[in-house]
Amino acid sequence: MLANCHFDSVANSPGASDDAVSCSVLLEALHSMSNLSTPLQHAVIFLFNGAEENILQASHGFITQHPWAKLVRAFINLEAAGVGGKEIVFQTGPENPWLVQAYVRAVKHPFASVVGQEVFQSGIIPSDTDFRIYRDFGNIPVFLTAVYDMM
Repeated sequence: MLANCHFDSVANSPGASDDAVSCSVLLEALHSMSNLSTPLQHAVIFLFNGAEENILQASHGFITQHPWAKLVRAFINLEAAGVGGKEIVFQTGPENPWLVQAYVRAVKHPFASVVGQEVFQSGIIPSDTDFRIYRDFGNIPVFLTAVYDMM
């Protein structure tokens, strides 16, 4: 599994929610997993990439050039929009319902919406996420969560 976030931010932004908060979450997950007494059944690759705000260069470089990319069977991307709020699943593929089912089983209060997917597909927001790169260039089942605040 690939767990991904980006550490860069848009120009003139401190990048606290987009996407430093996700980097913190992945670092804590990595810390917790490294202290497990029982080894995991499958490998987890933690990717902290840059150039997400600059045409998704790092994720593209990883999925098209890194030898570990061939080992990835599923991908979780942590992202943010706004300054905080509730964690939501807002992009995933219909061809991989097992990812959503695993999320529903694992999360105490799962929350998802198709609005994010619709917004990105419509082009209303001239933006993109690593989701598209891994889906399109890696043909990997993708699951995107984001912290959002529409206020």
